[in-house]
Amino acid sequence: ADFTPPVQAYRAALDSFRGDSAAGILYEFTWNQFCDWYLELTKPVMTGGSESELRGTRHTLVTVLEGLLRLAHPIIPFITETIWQRVKVICGITADTIMLQPFPEYNAAQVDEAALADTEWLKQAIDAVRNIRAEMNIAPGKPLELLLRGCSEEAVRRVNDNRSFLQTLARLESITVLPADDKGPVSVTGGVAGAARLVPLPGVWQIGAARARRAQEG
Repeated sequence: ADFTPPVQAYRAALDSFRGDSAAGILYEFTWNQFCDWYLELTKPVMTGGSESELRGTRHTLVTVLEGLLRLAHPIIPFITETIWQRVKVICGITADTIMLQPFPEYNAAQVDEAALADTEWLKQAIDAVRNIRAEMNIAPGKPLELLLRGCSEEAVRRVNDNRSFLQTLARLESITVLPADDKGPVSVTGGVAGAARLVPLPGVWQIGAARARRAQEG
């Protein structure tokens, strides 16, 4: 689903002779979505998924990569041809050259708005925990406890559907949804759609150290 909207925007840029915009769209999706996020999100599946999940994930990876090569071919023809000759074998494509392959087309039926919204929520939740680590100078590899307060039903569903992704990519040892009247322990607090995030700070010395560092930086 994520690949479909960029195809539409990219084609519109090419049709308008805006090569700069087309290159920017291609870069943003390839680097910030496919490489930065999708490859990250495959890690829990690759390390602990079932055989069918592994097959599906690998298929999606190479299918999107092959589509990206066709999309980028008008801008970087020689590089895409070279890489495509290797990828086509994995995809089971028998054509001789990428030049004879159809250009990717936008298909509104392939856009799953609910899936896009869930994925965006997951990315924001992971980023939020990573930001807390950076702000409070918590080591990236230290497992954290995540408490969620004031959750909507949709937020609870998203947590349950994506628990393994959250725990792996945000380095969480546990995720707990608190009752509505439970304020939780002394914590660093932030927000994500439908819930307030709490990351407990075990010990007054940590709070004092964080405050002192912030005062010095300010």
